[in-house]
Amino acid sequence: DSSSSASKLGLHHQPSVIVVATTSRMDCLDRALIRPGRLEEHIALSLPNCTQRRACLISLFDSETQTLLVDTDGSSGCEHTVVEQRIKEIDDIARCTEHKSYAYLRALYQEATISYAREAVFSKLSA
Repeated sequence: DSSSSASKLGLHHQPSVIVVATTSRMDCLDRALIRPGRLEEHIALSLPNCTQRRACLISLFDSETQTLLVDTDGSSGCEHTVVEQRIKEIDDIARCTEHKSYAYLRALYQEATISYAREAVFSKLSA
């Protein structure tokens, strides 16, 4: 009986096991690894284009932009200038981050937030 032989060898059919592997360099994988019967299902996820990076950055910076609208003096109309400047900066970042992932953009945002907080603390300490 082949099933009892397989069982004796420790081979058991487990249909509920799914293996997911990721790489950003599919071209560098050993062909034996991705041949039929191994990792044969391939799904390509491309990096975001400029429009997608811009949308991601706007989403990340959205709460800060809303805070700017609330915190600025509405009588001078400067809130629109500040928001327009923020959007221009986001557009510049989106253009400069070609070939970067969403994870990279999030890390960039987090680093910018930490850097801004650090500068705010140091400026208050030196004042």
